[in-house]
Amino acid sequence: MRNFQDIGIPTDLTDVLARQNIVNPTEIQELSIPFVLRGDDILASAQTGTGKTLSFALPIVMSLKVKGYKKTLILSPTRELATQITKAILSLLDNVDKFKVALLIGGEPKTRQEKALRKQPQIIVATPGRVIDHIQSGSLMLNNTTRLVLDETDKMLEMGFIEQLNEIQKYLPKHRQTLLFSATISKNVEAVANRYLNNPKRINAHGTHVNHNQIKQEKIFVEDKDRFKHLLVELSSREGSVVIFVRTKTFTEKLVKMLKGEGYRSAAIHGDLRQSRRARVLTNFREQRVRILVATDVASRGIDIPHIEHVINYHLPQTPEDYVHRVGRTGRAGASGNALSLVSRSEKKMWSSITELYLSQNQSEKKPLSFGISKDKTYKNKKQKKGYHSKRNRSGSVLFKQKPNAGSKKKGSRNKAKLLLVVNNKESIRKKAMQSTN
Repeated sequence: MRNFQDIGIPTDLTDVLARQNIVNPTEIQELSIPFVLRGDDILASAQTGTGKTLSFALPIVMSLKVKGYKKTLILSPTRELATQITKAILSLLDNVDKFKVALLIGGEPKTRQEKALRKQPQIIVATPGRVIDHIQSGSLMLNNTTRLVLDETDKMLEMGFIEQLNEIQKYLPKHRQTLLFSATISKNVEAVANRYLNNPKRINAHGTHVNHNQIKQEKIFVEDKDRFKHLLVELSSREGSVVIFVRTKTFTEKLVKMLKGEGYRSAAIHGDLRQSRRARVLTNFREQRVRILVATDVASRGIDIPHIEHVINYHLPQTPEDYVHRVGRTGRAGASGNALSLVSRSEKKMWSSITELYLSQNQSEKKPLSFGISKDKTYKNKKQKKGYHSKRNRSGSVLFKQKPNAGSKKKGSRNKAKLLLVVNNKESIRKKAMQSTN
């Protein structure tokens, strides 16, 4: 394994990294940094949580220290991610006052940002919408930008930023270095790359997918009405911090209220929160004053907190790729983690797509997303008392509760089956659970 000096990073920066307990480059860093230092445009595929920020932050800071004034614009899809990038760059600068970094995001006063821009910052980290605001007000000029970074490009396109990106391009010089990073290289990302990049070097960090060796993945097939019951059972049996992903902004607040009613320290984060509140929520979660964070997908690429032990998909995401990003919030920096998905009938098709994506990326691991079963000792399924039985797949995993055919119910028989949870793959537990339904 090569170290940072092997790929061109000088001693002063490696010393800064060492103080942050960063010794060796990740795959995406090792592959991309030499090209960035050479001045090439790059089109890089890398998942969140693989050290992608340092792939462009290190060369940017290095060029500032060696060559002096250079303006770099870094575009990010979310405020949280932009803030994290800014902090990472400032940590590399190591209190070098002659270099200025400006953060331009929504939810913060424009006047304060305008003041920062008047100081002629060498690095600007921003969300696309706020860049447009400053361009239109005349507080931001991009004609002397020498380097452009598009981070999480696929997410920016999903969030509808293509028009803003195209507008920003009008104000950028044609001769510049452009670095495009994306979790996946879709046709839309390719289209952006063709428009923004000049003869780019293509980089695919194969090790950028979720490390499934370090993340235990589980699923439970549930009825919609039973989701919260299952969630409470799972929370009661788990220790450590938890991120729960839900489908809508409104439901984050609703679920937090329900959890607080059960005595759980929890908070919500979503796109409608003011930046000051979002920052406060993340600080409380990072410092473990709040154990549970209920989030929409806006947070799946904007949370960089090392101590997340569990990710729970209360609702499945809209795309299989978003599942990878959600799950990637845990099991970071070599730590182990747990990911649980509550899957309803209506989500069965999406779960199949997620499973297919997982298998296509990890065929060598031979680790399908299926698990054994055991009994839930806390909650009973009312339908089971009326003669319902459980349908199983070939592996014995419980799918959904089905009512028996007419005439199949014997007089005086009592169904004592309890709600079954998918928790592990131990054969003895599986057999015991199956016997309880007979």
